[in-house]
Parts: sequence; C-alpha cells; structure tokens
Amino acid sequence: MQMHAKAFVIKQCGYYQRGEKDVPQYGGADELADLIGDWTIEELPIQETKTYESGEYGELLPVYFMGVHSIPRTDEFLLRLWNQTDVAGDQFGSVIGHSTVNAPDVRESEVPTGGIPGFPSYYWFFPSLEKVIGLRFNTRTHGHPGLNMFLKNFLSHFSHHVVESEDGEVLGYAKDDEEEPSHMYPRFHTAPMRLPGVVDQIRRHRPGIYKLLHRKELLIDRRPDRAMLTKVLEFIGMNQPELPAEDAGFQFEVDYKPTNVALEEILDKYQSGDYSEWDDIGFKVTGLQSPIWLGARQKTVTLETDVQPGEGGLVELPQLVNRLSRLRTRLLRDLGIH
Repeated sequence: MQMHAKAFVIKQCGYYQRGEKDVPQYGGADELADLIGDWTIEELPIQETKTYESGEYGELLPVYFMGVHSIPRTDEFLLRLWNQTDVAGDQFGSVIGHSTVNAPDVRESEVPTGGIPGFPSYYWFFPSLEKVIGLRFNTRTHGHPGLNMFLKNFLSHFSHHVVESEDGEVLGYAKDDEEEPSHMYPRFHTAPMRLPGVVDQIRRHRPGIYKLLHRKELLIDRRPDRAMLTKVLEFIGMNQPELPAEDAGFQFEVDYKPTNVALEEILDKYQSGDYSEWDDIGFKVTGLQSPIWLGARQKTVTLETDVQPGEGGLVELPQLVNRLSRLRTRLLRDLGIH
C-alpha cells in the first residue's frame, strides 16, 4: 500500500496575548496530545467530538476526533481525525456516530442510520521541530483545512485552559486552575511546507509576469466542487449540464500584470494555506518557456509500506506508529525536515 506524506509548518499553536503572533503564553504544540487526551478521557461518542458545526465555516464540513497516540521517549504524537463528506463513495466509508473514539465502528456499505460519511486523516506532529506530516493511504486528500479548523476550535472551546461560567459561556483562558481567567487569543494554523526559492523567484520576475493561472482538481464527491463544475459548464453554454462520474481537472488563465501589492496578496494567501491542496497558482513570465507554479515546490513524498487500512481506510494508531518508526529517518530526510 502506498503512503503519501506531505509536510506542513506549524505557524501558530496555543494562547496568545493581544498583538502577539509568534510565541504563545501556553498551550503550544508540545501540550496538544495531553490537552486532547484529557478532553476525551471518558471515551466520548465520536459524534460529540466535532468542534464546529456544518455551515459555520462556509462549505467546510465538521471534523471529528478519532484518537491520539503519543510516541514514547519523544515529544511526537500521531493524531487521527474523521473528515465528514457529503456522501459515502468509493474512497469513503462512514463511522457510526455513537461509537466511541477508542472503538470506532467504521463501515464501507451504504451510510447506515447514525452514520457519518467521510474518511480518516492522520497527522504526525513534531512539536520541537514545529512541523506536521500529513499521511494518507487510499484517499485523495489529507483534509488539511479541517485540521486547522478542528484544533483552533478545540483550543477555543474544549481544552482545560478554557474557563466557563455555569451556563457554558467562555469567560476567558487560564494556564492552570490557580490562575484567574484572562482575555487570550486561541490560535492554531499550519501551512504547507515548500522548498525555498520559488517565492523569491516569482518576486524577481514580477515585472515580466503577463498572465496568471489557476488550476484545480474538482472532486465530484464534494458539494462545492460539483457546484463549481456546474457553473463552469453552464458558462460554456450548457443549460442543465450532466456532471461526469469522474473527478475533473479545471484550469483558467487571465491576462494580468500584477503590481507589487497585488503579487504579495497572492503569495501571502497561498503561503498561509488558505488554498486547498487541490489548488495551484501559476505565473507566465516573459522570456520563460514554462509557467512558474507555486505548488510545484511542495514537500511531498510517496513510499511503499506494509500498512493495510481496514474498513473505510481506518488504520489502528499503534500499528501505524510501529510502521512509522521504521520510516522516520527516511521521511524526515526526504521531506527536508530537520
């Protein structure tokens, strides 16, 4: 079974004072495994582990907690999440919502009553290196936007640093029980790690940029992608387009010479991780035969492993940790993590 690994940088994690964006007061990545473990120590039903609701962040569907496993003698840990989708499909299953985090009931058949369609995602955290490796096996996506939103809302509402009133209103945040709650800013954000040089190359060529490109893989099992593909086909001239059964590649280009300000806006948004992993931005430059693509320099590695996912793509965390321990040196080297 192939394992696809992608590196992310931990940009922010924890509770920050106003105006502070670099160093949290507490709740850093080295605390995450314990914070989440404390939250789910009573074996919560999976349906109660989402940290935000459908529609709260546009088209982003909820993500559910499905386990965390600390790696002995290190600060590393493995986090498993369940990413809800619109429907079950060839690469998706469903998890029974009332089954527990420690004993998830995952099925590959039609979505049963109480089932949550979706797929698992796996994240290997390296707090001291400020990096995360996203791992996927038989799915097309790591579910990265869901990771960011799940953990940001976990820190905002569910960790033991949250201080609430008797009716559940958040009064503030505190490092421990002896500290009075104060107004802090919970943050969690990761962004794809990229090889150095491509952004500087684009900036150097800014005066020669004459065309912008955007390419995207539209996934038929995702509602927003189906809506986008429908609009594209209607724009071409179809009245009631019949959507293809397979995923569709989509690319457009526009004649545009960006100013310094406009270019920095594009680069900042892309580097922040706001684009999905199926988006890429390119620049056609006078004098260069091929466009410069931002996504061409992302840190990704594909390895053959003996990991065999079970129903719905689920891999048991102890089994995965055991396999990853043998690949650790190679993965870190090939992904450029040090």
